[in-house]
Amino acid sequence: MTCSWLECPCGAKITHPDKLRLVWKGREEDRLDILCPGDSCYLREVGYIEFRRDGDEVRLKGVTFYRPFSSWNLSRLGRERGNKLLSDLARGVVKRKVSWAQMDRSREPLNH
Repeated sequence: MTCSWLECPCGAKITHPDKLRLVWKGREEDRLDILCPGDSCYLREVGYIEFRRDGDEVRLKGVTFYRPFSSWNLSRLGRERGNKLLSDLARGVVKRKVSWAQMDRSREPLNH
């Protein structure tokens, strides 16, 4: 049986992008922190989404997962399966969790 979920080293299962929380610290920051769904996680952040501003538009630069999170999953699932699930999670977070239009208009931090 093939494992179909990612896991934080703290033990929290990540079965869907909606499980993760995003925090934008404000307009001076060009990144969104991706937080573990586990309330008592010692890592807290599992990665970040980097973006840049082009005038009134916000453009995605990329998604990065921190080494402890990605290494844990690659060793647990194998390189091929782990990379696929990490890529799927990155795409899912960007498509389902980030409100780019709201970031364009907002002057306040967004917490998802």
